[in-house]
Amino acid sequence: MNISVKIPVLLAAFSVLAFGPTGLHASERNLDAHEHGVSTLRLAQEDKILQFELEAPGEDIVGFEHAAENDQQKLAVENALSQLQKPEAIFILPDDAECTASDQHAEFETEEDHAGFHVTWTMTCEEPVNATSMEVRFFSIFQRAEEIEVEAIGNAGQAAMEVEKDQTNVDLSQAIGG
Repeated sequence: MNISVKIPVLLAAFSVLAFGPTGLHASERNLDAHEHGVSTLRLAQEDKILQFELEAPGEDIVGFEHAAENDQQKLAVENALSQLQKPEAIFILPDDAECTASDQHAEFETEEDHAGFHVTWTMTCEEPVNATSMEVRFFSIFQRAEEIEVEAIGNAGQAAMEVEKDQTNVDLSQAIGG
């Protein structure tokens, strides 16, 4: 197996191990299982590759939790998706980690009486040992959001933490490393 095939296979296996069977599969997520004001950010590291998954209730991002019903709501969803397509401007790793984002994907998912945003992206860090913290601009961009539950697993170990609205920095040193 060549290296270009090996990395995606390893990341897929790593994601299932790190996040369980509902890891990165949109069709298996249950939109009912969320709390308003609380988003979830999962981060998995495999050497120089960092894989992120963000789930956020629609209420926290656009102010409603149903399919967009009018032009104003459709525009709000479009604007939010546009912002979420640039997660490296929302969750900022240190410059000296030399990270480059790729494979960003953001969608607005609706299910009966609930709706939420699901974002995935990958970063390649030339110096992952320096990616031990992350600046958070999420709350200043999405002001209805109150908290992010962060789950991280990487070369240094595992960490779980709650990031409150008044926090602008996350310590990832227990999970992310060289």
